Amino acid sequence: FPAAFFAPYNPVTAADIVSRIPGFELRDGDDRRGFGATAGNLLINGERPSSKTLNGELLKRIPAGSVVRVELLSGSDAAADVRGQGQIVNVIVSQAARGDASTTYTVGFRHIQYSNRIGWIAQASRAIPLSPNAILAIDLQLPTLLGRGEVSERLVSGAAATPTGSRFQLQKPQNIGVTGAAGLRWRPGPQDSVNLSFQAAPTWNTLDIVQAEVSATNAPRQLLLGRTDFDRNFTAEFGGDWEHRFAGGVSAKLITLISNTSVDQHDTFEIQTFPAAFLTRTQDRSTRGGERIIRGRLKWTASNAHTFEAGGEGAFNYRDTTLDITSQPRGGPVTRVPLAVSDARVEETRGEAFATDIWTVTPQLTVESGINVEASRITQTGDQRKQRSFRFVKPRMTGTYAPDPKTSLRFSLQRDVAQLDFAEFSSAIDFINTSTIQGNPNLVPEKAWKARVEWERRFAARTALTVAAFADRVQDVHDLVDIGGFDAYGNIG
Repeated sequence: FPAAFFAPYNPVTAADIVSRIPGFELRDGDDRRGFGATAGNLLINGERPSSKTLNGELLKRIPAGSVVRVELLSGSDAAADVRGQGQIVNVIVSQAARGDASTTYTVGFRHIQYSNRIGWIAQASRAIPLSPNAILAIDLQLPTLLGRGEVSERLVSGAAATPTGSRFQLQKPQNIGVTGAAGLRWRPGPQDSVNLSFQAAPTWNTLDIVQAEVSATNAPRQLLLGRTDFDRNFTAEFGGDWEHRFAGGVSAKLITLISNTSVDQHDTFEIQTFPAAFLTRTQDRSTRGGERIIRGRLKWTASNAHTFEAGGEGAFNYRDTTLDITSQPRGGPVTRVPLAVSDARVEETRGEAFATDIWTVTPQLTVESGINVEASRITQTGDQRKQRSFRFVKPRMTGTYAPDPKTSLRFSLQRDVAQLDFAEFSSAIDFINTSTIQGNPNLVPEKAWKARVEWERRFAARTALTVAAFADRVQDVHDLVDIGGFDAYGNIG
């Protein structure tokens, strides 16, 4: 699709362009640690972004005027880093062909129903050519989202659903943030390419809550006033990659990423239980997390029909959580409320080896087959101490059969292993619904065999029809279990 194909839509950024590709849906990939399992279906100049920023956000930072064309690769392409995707889009962005810098500005407004509040987001992106082979892209976003939510609930009890009362809740969130990002694309020579990216995103969020509860006869039962402040919250990420192309169709690529997150949360709830009880409850939660990744890949394009790829990845991740809860009746002392597994530090050291074969069997049939072997060790310290080791073998196969230029049949079969959410290793409390979810250090990953078949028919340049069928066979299903009378995340078979 040349750039002129999208001109009738007046695109401002590359995200506007990709959203107009018929028969294609942009996917950000799975939200998992490391690079191996997070592959989406986006390439920029034939390369996967060395960042875990959402694909849609990356495309918003590219001015539409810099897009030369968009290539829609259907099926396993031997020359592209498809990594298990049945369909992928390659956005070709011009290098620093001219000496001037291009700037894109976007301002959006959002009106929240019932609230009479206006939220807005402003974004400015600038592409600065540094040389004929280097371009620097800078992006700044200033989102302010003001909302209002109303919730009405009917309370019942027992198998007969006997009414016991009702509850009304009003929420007013305010989310203010700044996101600054910069990316450098540099081609020092015909055999080398370097990409660097940096992003920092501090936020200042608050949430005000008012909740009133009455009995089945509309007698006042409880009134709750609450406020949550998120202070000193930020995410920061630095990523980079270097690729060198040797003779004979061999290339090597090295990718690294460093990221940190910080969240401080303070809750204050004043709870009036009629006729006379009054209680103030507070919660202070602090969370620090980080990820360190290094990944190496060796690729050999034996011919236009055959590509072999092999490599490995190492990663270190951690999440450190502390939780302090207090309770104070009116005029009484402040009492600290103990909660099991409220303080926890979880660390994971993980390694992965992978190999892939992309084979164009015939001009109509292309098959990608691969295998990943993953080994990890998770250690938890704090209120509970535990160490566990895991090892998984994950084969996959993806193929495309195109009997004619307008019709394609895509299929895939893979062994998928989900990753454990470190947040579920520590406990959390919900004052509004008076419920506690206890941390569970005995969680195991959910595993599944996943099969998918897609049929696509293109009728014209701007019209496509896609029909898909899929089936997943899941083991160690992730849900809630009972531990000592408390809800907890766990595996139910």
